[in-house]
Amino acid sequence: MNGDSRRWSFFAMRSVDVWRCGDQPVAGSGSSPPPLALLVYLLGPTGAAMGRDVFRFMDGSDPALGPLVVVTDSSLTRPPLLRGPPARYTCRLLQTLPAMVAALAGGGGVDFPIDAHYSSGFGLEKLELLRHLPVDVEAAALLDADSFCLGRCASLLRQALLEAKGAQLVAVARTSSRVNQLQRATRRGAAQLSIPHRSEGVNAGVLVLNASRFRAFERAYCQREPWWRCAMREAPRGGYRGVGGDQAVWNALLAPRRHLWSPLPCGMHSAVDVLRGAALRLARDLRSPLCNRSTGRGVPRWSAADDCTVGVLPSDAAFGPVPRGRAGERPIVAVAHGAARLQALAQLVAALESTRVEGGIPAVRAKFAGALESLPCRCLGHITAEQLGVDTECRPFW
Repeated sequence: MNGDSRRWSFFAMRSVDVWRCGDQPVAGSGSSPPPLALLVYLLGPTGAAMGRDVFRFMDGSDPALGPLVVVTDSSLTRPPLLRGPPARYTCRLLQTLPAMVAALAGGGGVDFPIDAHYSSGFGLEKLELLRHLPVDVEAAALLDADSFCLGRCASLLRQALLEAKGAQLVAVARTSSRVNQLQRATRRGAAQLSIPHRSEGVNAGVLVLNASRFRAFERAYCQREPWWRCAMREAPRGGYRGVGGDQAVWNALLAPRRHLWSPLPCGMHSAVDVLRGAALRLARDLRSPLCNRSTGRGVPRWSAADDCTVGVLPSDAAFGPVPRGRAGERPIVAVAHGAARLQALAQLVAALESTRVEGGIPAVRAKFAGALESLPCRCLGHITAEQLGVDTECRPFW
C-alpha cells in the first residue's frame, strides 16, 4: 500500500461475515423486474450502532424489496441487530471472507491514500460489494450506515435503475447539488454553507446497481482482478478533488465514464443542503420553528435555498444538468443520508417525512411540533455519531 503498516493496522479486520436477513426473493417473477436487495456495511467502531437504524423507517411490505445483505466484522460473532421491520427478520450467515483492508495492509501493488476521508479504512470494504452480494442477486442498492431508507425506498430506487439507458449499470447521486464546502461569511465571521458553481462528482453513499451488468463489466475492465484495483490505479494519489476513501475510487471509475451511470433525481438521495432543505420545508408546512435558537451554541447558518427546485447549479460540463423538479414541487426522498456529521438531522428528516407520507401534515404536527421547537439549533449542525451518543439534548427522541 503506502508502506505504513502501522496506520493500516487500525483498520485491518481479519475477516468479514456476510448475512442475509429476511426471506424476500432475489429474482423477478414472470414479466416483473427483479427485487432490489439492500446492502449495508456495519463496520468500524461506530458502524454497528449507527447502522442498526438504516431500515427503521422502511416499509417492509414494499413489493420491490429483496433481501437485506449485511456485512459485519467477524469478530462480533453474532447476527446484526436491526431496528424497524427487519427486527422481525431472521438473519443467516452466508459466508465468511477475508477482509479487503487486511489484504491491502499487506501490500497488493496499489498505492492509495487511507487518511483523506473519514471512511478511508473501513469504508473501502464496500468496494467488494460484488463479492459480498449473493451471485443470484440481479439488482442491489448500497446504503451507507449513516443513512435511513424511507417507506418504499426499494421501489423508488429500483425505478431509477430501470430507467437507466444503454450501457448504464449504476444510478448514483451527484455529490450534492450544493456541495458542503465551508467558507467564512464576510459578516460576523460565522461559518456557512457555500453555493457551488460545479458538481464534485458522485456520492457513493447511496448507489443502485445492476449487479449482473456490473459483474460483466468487471471481467472486461479488470480481467482477473477486482474492478476496484484497476480503478485505484486510475485514482489521483490525493483522492478525487480532495475526496478520498471508497468515494474516490467510485469517482475514478465513473467520472470519466459518463456512459456507465445515470444520476439519481435530486432529493431521492437527500444529503447536506438538500437534507436541510427538506427539514426547512417540513417546518414551514407545520408553521412551527424548527429549533430553539436561545439554547446551546453554534447556531447553524443555512442557505436560503430550500429544496432541489431552486436553480443554484448550472449544467456541469462533465456530467450535464442535475435532474430537478418543477418550482414548488416537493422532492421525493428515498434515503436521508447523515454523512456521519449530520446524523441527527438525517434521523429528524426521516421521522418527519415518514410520518408525513403516512398521515399528512396533521399527523406530523400532532407528533412533532412541540419537540421541534424545543430542539437546540446546534443539534442540526455538524455533530459526530460519538457526540450524538453522549449529548442528551441532541440524542434523537423521535
